[in-house]
Amino acid sequence: MSLEIGQIKMSKVSKFINTRLDMLSLIACTQVSKAWSEEFTPHVWRTVDLVAQLRFKDLDSRTISKNGRHIRVIKNIYKRSELNLLEDSCVSNLEHITICIKPEDGYCQQARRLLSQNSHSLTRLEILRHVQGDPKEFALAEAMTPLSEPYTSRLTEIYMRDLSMPRASFSSFLATCPLLEEVNIRRCSFLPGDSDKPLFRHQRVKSLISPIEQIFSPAGQNSSCPSSPSPPPLIVHFPNITFLDTWSDTTSTLDNPTSSDIKIKLMEHCPHLTEFSLSDTLESLVKDLLINTVSQLSLFWLYYQFLSPSMILAVLRHKSTLKRLQTYDPSTVGWSPDADRVIPVYDALQERWIIQLLLSKCSNLTIVDLPEHELDMSIVHLFPWACKGLKELRIRIIGLDTKELIMAVIKLWARGYNEKQRTLYATTRKHILSDLSSIDYQIETTDAQKLSIVNKVTTHLLQFNDLTKVWLGYKVWSVKWTNDPPKQTE
Repeated sequence: MSLEIGQIKMSKVSKFINTRLDMLSLIACTQVSKAWSEEFTPHVWRTVDLVAQLRFKDLDSRTISKNGRHIRVIKNIYKRSELNLLEDSCVSNLEHITICIKPEDGYCQQARRLLSQNSHSLTRLEILRHVQGDPKEFALAEAMTPLSEPYTSRLTEIYMRDLSMPRASFSSFLATCPLLEEVNIRRCSFLPGDSDKPLFRHQRVKSLISPIEQIFSPAGQNSSCPSSPSPPPLIVHFPNITFLDTWSDTTSTLDNPTSSDIKIKLMEHCPHLTEFSLSDTLESLVKDLLINTVSQLSLFWLYYQFLSPSMILAVLRHKSTLKRLQTYDPSTVGWSPDADRVIPVYDALQERWIIQLLLSKCSNLTIVDLPEHELDMSIVHLFPWACKGLKELRIRIIGLDTKELIMAVIKLWARGYNEKQRTLYATTRKHILSDLSSIDYQIETTDAQKLSIVNKVTTHLLQFNDLTKVWLGYKVWSVKWTNDPPKQTE
């Protein structure tokens, strides 16, 4: 039973505290009293990172036996001594394991025992080979077989890197994981064999993350004989994927597979594919996928520097279905959407107006996430945005380059949003945009140009009735219908 403090249950207090205290403080909480120990000990033991928490390796077996039942996440298993610590039968409720596989037989046996011991509870598994190119096979399907009675696997995510196994073994592994939804495969070798058993087709997997070469050469680029038929691509296993995150590992022209091969196989095996994340992929391949392969693109995610007029024109073929346009976060040192200052980011796109063109054509966009782009408010009127159902926006504005100016916009936008929700926007809009002295956060300037950009940006944001989350260069802010000021999104 939870200890109560007044009307507040201790379990709620501990949950709140757990998210805000470091490990040493949490350990101190367990020493306050027996009741506090019972509440906080599971939080202390829930996640064990063997790289970040070096002292874990010094614990004796009795401590592990006493508290191992609380462990749910184990990260960065690299040594046999670490596996020795986790052999206790009480470590049998793990939900997430990150483990490196080594070629030694003893190490592999212990790794398989740990996986098997927790196969009934695992929801996420990250497994990688210690040495790239190691030909030694790892029986993943066998490792995920329970030690005792049968069970239904709870695994929903798998990350595999540099592993080698028969294709039939991989197929068997998929068959034992009916709840699997996301598959991430990199530099693995799925070797052909003599099995006549059909390859398992997983109906539930929706997301595949893998290099284009891995997808179309499952056994490895150099493993097949030129005279032998090409093995079926990995996508054969996943007929219902809707999201594909892919890229090319080559820096030159991609000859294998060809664009034609990719188009034919994707259309044959992935008829429901509507969401693409394309990183470090050749521009010609991306455009070919957009123009000739996908019919109803709803999400497009790529590096900002890959955007070009020809790329935008390819995206515009999907203007009636595109719901989310997103680029990866800037690589600028220290950059973070939650940084407590405005971090300048250079916009390398020469023809920035093409972004405006895209936004003026795609009427179903609900999320626009372009943190490297600088919007030019002086030409917005030339390309009125068609996405009136916009819900989230991450973008920077030319001239809106200080914390004070950004916060002025956020305050005005929040007030305007709440007024609109009360159906008073039509009569108060002029007052809201002109009376800057009435806002809670003052702008320390009388510069007419800066005041003008604040007004323009606020007016622009208030066009979108459903817009509730905004990033303009300084933290993410969200609003809801209330008299309270806007809150930073955590």
